[in-house]
Amino acid sequence: MSGACCPAPVAAPVGLGAGVGVGIIAVAILILIALGVIF
Repeated sequence: MSGACCPAPVAAPVGLGAGVGVGIIAVAILILIALGVIF
């Protein structure tokens, strides 16, 4: 139980950070594409 419990609190912020980072990159790419279409 302790082996499965210990990594969870450590892995959760890392996973969330990676998800947010990917989301920001995806939004930035979409904005660049939108600007490219507008201009």
